[in-house]
Amino acid sequence: MDKLSFEFANREGLFISHSDSSNSRVIMREGASLDALLEIQRRFPHGLELLSVSEPEFQQKLQNFYQAQSEDFEDSIFESEQLWREEDIELLAEGDEAPITKLFNRMLSQAIRRKASDIHVEPFRGQLSIRFRIDGVLQEIQTLSGELAPRLCSRIKVLAKLDIAEQRLPQDGRMTVNLAGKPIDLRISTIPANHGERLVMRILDKSQQQLSIAQLGMPEQLLKEFKKSIRQSNGLILVTGPTGAGKTSTLYAALQDIHSSEKNILTVEDPIEYELAGIGQVPVNPAIDMGFAKALRAILRQDPDVLMVGEIRDSETANIAVQASLTGHLVLSTLHTNNANEAINRLLDLEQESFLLASAIKAILAQRLLRKLCSHCRVESHITPEQAHQLGHSTLAGQKIFETGQCSECDETGYSGRVSVFELIVMDKNNQSKLHKIQQNNSSDSGENNRFNTVQNSSLHSHCIDRLLAGDTSYEEILRVHNLTGSE
Repeated sequence: MDKLSFEFANREGLFISHSDSSNSRVIMREGASLDALLEIQRRFPHGLELLSVSEPEFQQKLQNFYQAQSEDFEDSIFESEQLWREEDIELLAEGDEAPITKLFNRMLSQAIRRKASDIHVEPFRGQLSIRFRIDGVLQEIQTLSGELAPRLCSRIKVLAKLDIAEQRLPQDGRMTVNLAGKPIDLRISTIPANHGERLVMRILDKSQQQLSIAQLGMPEQLLKEFKKSIRQSNGLILVTGPTGAGKTSTLYAALQDIHSSEKNILTVEDPIEYELAGIGQVPVNPAIDMGFAKALRAILRQDPDVLMVGEIRDSETANIAVQASLTGHLVLSTLHTNNANEAINRLLDLEQESFLLASAIKAILAQRLLRKLCSHCRVESHITPEQAHQLGHSTLAGQKIFETGQCSECDETGYSGRVSVFELIVMDKNNQSKLHKIQQNNSSDSGENNRFNTVQNSSLHSHCIDRLLAGDTSYEEILRVHNLTGSE
């Protein structure tokens, strides 16, 4: 099909979605250029079928159509200077750097199309490795000549406004690009290594719609209890899990759920990942001694109703967060622990008194992300006796589950997207009583006496099994993400 260039379609407000020997279907936005329509009539003398749509609908259809063209879409966006607004970074270059610019653009475009969260640019002896983190797992994408490494790294550092002459110290930066009408925020981190600078880019798609709290995938009763907790006027709500478990997304969803014009909501983040409408967001800046504790003390003077602290890392931040929750504020934050039970032990290790925690904490949510089986190629299987033993339930042997397949829809990985698993501790009277009895000298004891009751007595382990039996994920994925000890 004689397809219009993306630049022309985006500028003039119309494009041809289908064309054959009898007619062409033209999708146009309201107020599209009549001169452009006349030009199309000249180039396509057979009949035209016109479809007029609103501006937002036109932009969505335009992106979907050209992205579906894959390679043609990549070529068109690299040739179009009009796609980059003046306030955005100009990715197009001329002269000797043009091949490197095109390599960077293709790498970025492919990463976004494959929904990668990070791009790793890693120089080794004689070669340059490009890897994408997709659904939480790094995948080798391409191996290039090692000679390209310093040029590609310099190009990215220039765009991120980093010092290209400094190759001995780590550097951090960021840039915003506008890819086919979609604003993409990139966080850049460099570090010197033995074969050159290693570089990682975190991709944050600003146009990506944030999940609502109902879309997080919590079981019904757990969701009900969690929503009840975040709607309280004061207290401490904690979300725990390792890096990449989706903790920030859960906090953002919680803030959006309780946001209203009657509440002053402020956050302290490192860094701000997504902008939340109507919510004040404060970035930490260690370079000027603006850490979590200092920022938290400052925003407490801003008459807040709800506070979100990106992470409790030290005893000072923990102390301020606990005191704020006890003085009429709702405080939401994260901790890096393996489960909800360990979050309390972690706070005790950060020199917080158990009787204060019993009053401050309202709920602790632990979560993980599991890769979701591709619905197009998953293969039916059954739980073996050995797997049932590892899962801690011998009665599961013979139950139907699914394993990974391979198809073009999932790039032969067997997985597409991710699903969440959760466990929730609500600080009811029973759990408060247990916490009161914990003494500081055995705060790190994780035995049965220190285990707190979870909602419906569920756990990350049991939710993993539920996901397995529902066909959402595979046994191997559970083994990768969650330690199986043969019992709960």
